[in-house]
Amino acid sequence: MNYSEYHSVSEYKIELKSKKYFFRDALKEVLKEHESKECENKISNVEKVTKITNELLKLIKTTNFQLDRANKIILTKQAIIRLANIGALKNNPMFVYKIIERLKTLSIISKKSSSFAKLYKDQDPNTNTSCFTSTDFSLFDNTLDFRDMILEKILNATDESSRELYLFYYFKVLSIKNYSNDIFNYFSINNLKLLSDTITLTYLNKLNDNDANIKIVYLDTLLNDVLKQIFFNDSKSLIDKIHDYFDKDLKWYENKLDVFLKTNYVQVTGFEINTYSKDYFKKLIKTHIELEYQLYNSGFHHTLQKSTLYPPSNYLELISVFPKIIKNMEYKKIELENIEKHKNSGVVDEDDLLEMDLQKYLDLDTNAYMEFRNFKTFNVHSKKEYKKYITKLEKFINKYKNTFPFPQMFWHILYIVKESKHSEANKEYNFASSTVQGKLYTLFGKCFNTIIKEGRLDENTVALIEDKINNYNNSSTRSKYVNVINNFFEYFDYQIGPKKTKSIIYARKSLVFKKELDELFEVLTQEDKLKYEIKMEEFHDAHVLMYQRFIFCLLMYYSGLRETELRTRLVKDVYIIGNKLIIDVNKAGFEDINKQEDDSLSFKTLSSKRRVEFTIDDDKYFDIFLKYLSIIDGKRIKYLFPSISNKNLLLKKTAQRLSYFTSCNKLLKDITGRYVSLHSFRHTFVTSAIRKVVLNDKKQKGDVYNLVNIIGHLGPDVSLRYYTHIDYVLNFQNLELF
Repeated sequence: MNYSEYHSVSEYKIELKSKKYFFRDALKEVLKEHESKECENKISNVEKVTKITNELLKLIKTTNFQLDRANKIILTKQAIIRLANIGALKNNPMFVYKIIERLKTLSIISKKSSSFAKLYKDQDPNTNTSCFTSTDFSLFDNTLDFRDMILEKILNATDESSRELYLFYYFKVLSIKNYSNDIFNYFSINNLKLLSDTITLTYLNKLNDNDANIKIVYLDTLLNDVLKQIFFNDSKSLIDKIHDYFDKDLKWYENKLDVFLKTNYVQVTGFEINTYSKDYFKKLIKTHIELEYQLYNSGFHHTLQKSTLYPPSNYLELISVFPKIIKNMEYKKIELENIEKHKNSGVVDEDDLLEMDLQKYLDLDTNAYMEFRNFKTFNVHSKKEYKKYITKLEKFINKYKNTFPFPQMFWHILYIVKESKHSEANKEYNFASSTVQGKLYTLFGKCFNTIIKEGRLDENTVALIEDKINNYNNSSTRSKYVNVINNFFEYFDYQIGPKKTKSIIYARKSLVFKKELDELFEVLTQEDKLKYEIKMEEFHDAHVLMYQRFIFCLLMYYSGLRETELRTRLVKDVYIIGNKLIIDVNKAGFEDINKQEDDSLSFKTLSSKRRVEFTIDDDKYFDIFLKYLSIIDGKRIKYLFPSISNKNLLLKKTAQRLSYFTSCNKLLKDITGRYVSLHSFRHTFVTSAIRKVVLNDKKQKGDVYNLVNIIGHLGPDVSLRYYTHIDYVLNFQNLELF
């Protein structure tokens, strides 16, 4: 590199560091390695990053820029605008954002620069991922080689004991997924099933003497491909596959992992062994694994893969999709019993609660909680500091105690701090502040944050907190966390551990698959045909009478509208453009029905008012709807779903009662054999739409927010957390489920 080619030391510095950190040298071998046609997508992703980096450097060279006192570049607003409109960058804002942040960490771009994030950061739901900006690319290839070596060892192990160890290393450190320690108790050939092209680990998880649930774990793609060759290769004898995996104490495997990591540290990092840190090495590996996944897939795909809070698939669904493979009748019986236990528990369904009282949940004063989080730092070493902390905390409590939904959090922190004073004999108030600090960090990090994120404290929230704690391998650490949190839970009559006072059996609403919608069509139309004694469909109103209930279900399935939103639609709210349907969700229908029924129906969220555009991709159903709409529009009927008189006549100014449609719930349950209702269509729509987004590489960013708008949520968190059954998004992509 010739320094004379550059206008300043800064430009020279940028080009030099870009070579080191932005795929110039570090990815040369990667590009060569992936030149085959089967890896074209991988090449394009790496080249995209390189191209964006080049464009950024070119822009900085050709744009008038300022330097701060430390000779760092200040990107002005004008430069940012120009940057945002460069062709190669225009459709990749998050890559640009992360590159700029990376350049800031390298002291090349000043932190005083205009914020590119304000323009584009919110367009990507994966904004919290920092693996791009924190990666040391000089070690990137070494990490991937290390991972591939482990996979090779798993595949070609000469004995099952060695394979078992390498499997443990992979599960704990090298997978893109976060696996619970529970899998080590149940990993066996008997619990592994090959469904389509996906391996699942299915097992009975005992909760106590009376309760159990069925857990289904989906393996990540790389491990999936390796284990298919080992356990589902017909050329291998079953005798080779019989082995009691992970039958030793978990601590034994952890010790083996520690030794293995330390042994390979120098080779992977090139650092001296005296710099070894297990936590650093594990974090480095995870960062590189995540970066590779994002480059070869997408940031959004990565968000879904890492997500742990979502409606999981259940055993009854798998029976429906894979009836010849999934047929354990004991598991089926347990699933059905759990549904009844849940329904009889009096607990409101999570998604129903969200629909009924979503605004209250969204109105939770998170600002107050963020202010409260400041009290988790207890750096007190004197009487003056102690009194100052107490005064600030009591002032905060008085301000929010009547409005915050969980004031017990405030009182408990105050109790812990005051109790620490009385337990200390030291008159100088030189507390063992680390003890108090540890309790506060445990409560906020392992408990309070989860409660606030869920918006409530119930059995499911307790289960989430318990799962988080169970991921720690050290039993004494787990016990410490449990004791601290259980002291807080005494306010609510909850406990973690064997003495828990409430059941955590929780059944989630299931999806409805397309083949089940088809069956519902046959059952509903036949039932309504008999009900209204329809002998000839040509009878003018017969088509509406015969198909009204099914069309209501059909539109919920394809539009994702809420029941009340769909029932209150006026005929004038519906438009047909080619093969597309457009439905305006507005206040008019709600207001008219409220007057008619003396009710108080309203929008569920501020985003409920919207225009929903969708298609019905089944030609037969689309034609049925077109004829239905033509009839009621021709008769100048006001509502899309008009009421029916005792004489089987369509009423022009009265909307059909909701109970007329909720009668479909029992039919849905009988057809599917699962825990479903009309609201399941909304789950199905969101899951199907997210699945299409993931399968369409060109539209992943904007489509997520378009979907949020269609659903009527304020942001993607609710859509993903409560409605996206991610197992069906990331797996079985070759099956037509919806």
